[in-house]
Parts: sequence; structure tokens; C-alpha cells
Amino acid sequence: MVRVKNVLKKVVLYGFLLTWGFIALYPVVWMFYTSVKLEESIYVGPFSPPGLGDLTVSGWAKIMFKFGGLQAFFNSLIIAVGATVCVMTITLLAGYALARYEIRGHSYLLAILLGMIAIPLQANWIPIYLQLQALGLLNTHLGIIIPLVGGMLPFLTLVVRAYFRSFPKEVEEAARLDGASELRIFLSIVVPIARPILAVVAILAFPGAWNDLLFPMVVLTDPSMKPLPKFVLAFRTSTSFTQEAEGILSLTFAGMAFSTLPLVIFYLLFQRYIIRGIAIGAVKG
Repeated sequence: MVRVKNVLKKVVLYGFLLTWGFIALYPVVWMFYTSVKLEESIYVGPFSPPGLGDLTVSGWAKIMFKFGGLQAFFNSLIIAVGATVCVMTITLLAGYALARYEIRGHSYLLAILLGMIAIPLQANWIPIYLQLQALGLLNTHLGIIIPLVGGMLPFLTLVVRAYFRSFPKEVEEAARLDGASELRIFLSIVVPIARPILAVVAILAFPGAWNDLLFPMVVLTDPSMKPLPKFVLAFRTSTSFTQEAEGILSLTFAGMAFSTLPLVIFYLLFQRYIIRGIAIGAVKG
């Protein structure tokens, strides 16, 4: 009887997980295979997978070359990689310092970080915009990267701090007794053991920077500087798009799939760190 109950529990659990996974993944899969379907095939069978005779990549080609999607892709790549590298570097230094050193006003620094998490970045947009304007950073990649980094730092710094607090100090103290400098300890010991948390930081930072639409909408007015989220929003209202005689639906799906594909690849490459990141987030700081 107990064995039957356990089997029923597993059936219900796996059934729920499979159903949830299907609900979550099907819209993404549908978007991708619709982006390579002929326009008439979309109207005839909008939810059916494409046959060999229905496949076309003309929508992707037009998005990348005719509408400027390739330039928008490189703009997004510069912004996302730049913001992610900056966040990884700063959170590693700040998180390690807050976890290992007794800094005067330590508790106040933590309170400030928590307060910064509670305040939405959008509430500070007017002073941020004025500062970027004064520094001449409007219509630049750096004008997007700086606010993005500032918005992600508080939470991710606390995550990195919690990670280091879960590690014993004995290895670092032994290195100090052997005469190693703080820089040598940091580069030879701290950085190697921090690779898992740096991967978690990248997983959290890169998609946020890639998908951000608010900052480009406010900071960027030069069409050649727009990243993919702003490109996807803008190309459907462009003159060249509205003058397309056919393929409106396939172009729309191709644009959405083109902007989503890098994130899918990114998650597939770093998926083994996601569960570890959830576990790290549960560590008490």
C-alpha cells in the first residue's frame, strides 16, 4: 500500500512538472518554428510545425540585413557583455571585502545596500539622465552600461558576500602565515573558488542587461545605437516594414526569435550553475 502511494505521488509530481514544462516551453518553441514558416503556412496552420516545403529563412535574412537587426545585435552584445563584466568584477571585490574584513560602518553599508534594493531604479531616472547628459554619455553604450551596473550591484553584492561567508577562512589565513600578500591571496585563492558564484552573477546579470528596454528608450535617440529590445519594438513601425508586400507575420516572429536566441544559447551553456545559484541564494549572510 505504501509503495502504491509513493508511485502515485511520483506520477502526480512528474505529471505536474511535465505539464508545467510544456506550458513554459511551448510558446518559445512555437515562436522559433513559426519564424521559419512561409507566410501562407502560418495562416493555414498557425500551431502546426513546418513541413520541409514550408521552411524559409527569408524573414531572418530581412531582419538581420534589411532592417538592421545585425547592428542591433552587436549593440546589445556590447551592452550586455560590458555590464556583465563590470558587475562580476565589482561584486567580487565588494562581496569579498564585506565578507572577510571588519570595515568601520559595516552594518551601515549592508543597510544601505538593502535600501538600494528596495528603491526601484526608475525612481531615480531624472537625476540619472541629468548626470549622463552632463557627462556627455547620451547616445553611447557607456550611458546604458553605467545605470544597468548600478541597478544590479546591491543585490548581487549581497549574494557574493553570502557565498564567501559560507567558506572557511583557514586557507586564506594559512597563506598569510606563509607570507603571501593580500593581492596574491586574492588572485591565487579567492578568484578560483569564486568561479561558481561569478557564473551565477553572470546568469543573473547578462539576461537583465540584454532584455533591458527602459534605459535605451530614454538614453538612446540615434537609430544606429539601438539594441535588440528597442529594435524589435521599433522595426514594426518603420517605413520599410509597413511597405513590405508580404511576410508581415513571419518577419514579426523572426524578429522576436532573433532577439531571444542569444539568451537561449546562454542558458544552455550555463544551465548547470542555475541550481547552484538557487542554493547560494538560500545561504544566510
